[in-house]
Amino acid sequence: MGQNSWREVRVAMKNEMDRNPDWWRARLNTEHPEFFGTTRSRLDFLETVQDAPRNRWFQLPGHGYVVAQAFNCVLILMEPHRSQTFFPMREGPDLFRGHPVLAVANVTDTHWLYIQLEGDFPVPLPVKTWPRFAKEEAYGWRALYENRINDYVRIMSSWRVECDPVDLTA
Repeated sequence: MGQNSWREVRVAMKNEMDRNPDWWRARLNTEHPEFFGTTRSRLDFLETVQDAPRNRWFQLPGHGYVVAQAFNCVLILMEPHRSQTFFPMREGPDLFRGHPVLAVANVTDTHWLYIQLEGDFPVPLPVKTWPRFAKEEAYGWRALYENRINDYVRIMSSWRVECDPVDLTA
């Protein structure tokens, strides 16, 4: 979908959360009791994008799980100090042959840019809570992307700079 499809994206995400509210609450509210309500209410604004108050802005990574589940896609977030992958949490990839992989890069605190990935691109590690939140049948997503995740880990660890220890007690 293009940039002008923001309303359809929000509606699809709202519908996903409204069809499965207990399932989402059980996952989103684990660390913050109101996270489901806040995440869901941000999707309510369907007027013009330019007029959206800040408390109705789509947020990443906060909406990452909902995007992956609502669109049965793999969502990759690329940020300067952390990149992460959101897989769907209820169904496995065998149900979605040819599923989309969406990648976005953080440009500023509030703006993300779509990135077109090609070939056998490396895939960042899944979000840390994904194994705990996902149903067993969804674990196939990790298996499907395991080689690409390993490539990402190998590339990132090769960039790690070793430094001499610093004595913080002095």
